[in-house]
Amino acid sequence: MPEIVAIDLGYGHTKVVSQGRDGEIKRMIFPSVAPITTRERTAESNGMGALRTVTVCVGANNYVIGKDAYLEADSNYSRSRLDEYSQTDGYHALMLGALALSGLREIDQLVIGLPLTTLDTYHSVMSSKYLGEHSIGATYARRKVELAVRNVLVTSQPAGAMINAVAGQPGLKKATNLAIDMGYFTMDFLMCEGLRPFYKRSGAVQGGMSGYYDHLNGMVAEKITSEGLPAQSTVDHFRLEETLSNGIQGENGRTIYSLRIGKLEVDITECVERASTRLTEYLDRMMTTLGGGSSMGIISSVVLAGGGARMILPAVKERFGKTHDIVMQDAAQYAIANGFLHFGLASAKRAAAQV
Repeated sequence: MPEIVAIDLGYGHTKVVSQGRDGEIKRMIFPSVAPITTRERTAESNGMGALRTVTVCVGANNYVIGKDAYLEADSNYSRSRLDEYSQTDGYHALMLGALALSGLREIDQLVIGLPLTTLDTYHSVMSSKYLGEHSIGATYARRKVELAVRNVLVTSQPAGAMINAVAGQPGLKKATNLAIDMGYFTMDFLMCEGLRPFYKRSGAVQGGMSGYYDHLNGMVAEKITSEGLPAQSTVDHFRLEETLSNGIQGENGRTIYSLRIGKLEVDITECVERASTRLTEYLDRMMTTLGGGSSMGIISSVVLAGGGARMILPAVKERFGKTHDIVMQDAAQYAIANGFLHFGLASAKRAAAQV
């Protein structure tokens, strides 16, 4: 079987789905942070646990990549918000780290995605940049990871979500659908007939989960102050994300969210619910691009994907639930990368048939 690596590298998290020659599919996710390090990393021998990271060199700098990379970042570190994010050294470091962590070394198909807003601009650049041989490791590494990429496929991130949805529900291929990718800095949306896109009615809304976290942060700061606790002007997005991931279902069906402040647990459930107005605003702006009801009238299903899919689901149900099927994909954070894997497998099959 071919070796396939599918990478959905977003502003918030990097998702990797790979399939080796034995057919085994592996998945991993890590934060899209790439702090520069000047420390030579060696195996920990001081009783502390080893970090789950790799170090890669881009230009003159070494970058730490992986599940624990955020532990190498200082308090001033911030994620990139650039439109040309895919052309930055940090993004390149994340891509190389993802390739190394995939464990595959003779990659037949590498599938990567870009936001709809930058796909046309950087499609060719990305294809040529990651095609060929790569030597991955820190500048001081005695042995580096050597791997080869034989073919690169570049598509849009919401296209991956739609491909994955069709793989699970083939009937969607005969319908008009709207795929929504709730990402960290943008909410991308793709209207398509089956898998044929309506590009003029597709696009992206700035803000994403980052904008929601900023909105939520202001409400949380007010609550903390009102309860007589030491004022906190900001609560790190990582902590808010963790809090939302660990919500507990109450007896009445309401999800309860608790944020740890020092040794205390602060109930921020009301803040989370009130902050959802920001997600509704994203849907309003999306409707402007879609052309309002004229487009929604021919759409049968709304497909949700991305790390923020679960948070926007209630707003989508309220807006479209009576008139449209809402497709919430399993493990929505992997939906796009899973779709990329299907795309890569189909490409490999076509290539084999032509031999």
